[in-house]
Amino acid sequence: MTILEHHPDMILNESPRAAAVRSKIYGYAFADDGEIVVVEKEAAVIENVISQLADIPFLSCEKILTLIANEYRRANPRILNRSKRLWSPKTLALLCRPIYAGLEVNSLGILVRTFGYPEIVSASKFKLAWKRLKREKFI
Repeated sequence: MTILEHHPDMILNESPRAAAVRSKIYGYAFADDGEIVVVEKEAAVIENVISQLADIPFLSCEKILTLIANEYRRANPRILNRSKRLWSPKTLALLCRPIYAGLEVNSLGILVRTFGYPEIVSASKFKLAWKRLKREKFI
């Protein structure tokens, strides 16, 4: 039995380590020593989505996410999610999560710093994107 048959969640050459086991959270993986590391290819998708939502105020969230999804479909090779499926505007919107800005929502509903997960996007960009998605009732 090979290591990939024994550990089907193994991904190679996508993290700073030689091999890492995927985290349940898209964009992160566990290194051999248990440290949480960023998966660069997945982080690029997250950063692109949040940045475009934060930086393009003259288009609706739906239009921005549709354009990104179409761009990923036309890319060669196609940019797929972990399930090896095409991205949709709704699944791209779900990437706007506090954890990617190094934040979490506490029991009072307040965004606070979290420890353990490296920041992929800045907190200010995340907050702009998150507020837009909520204002337009996309999430």
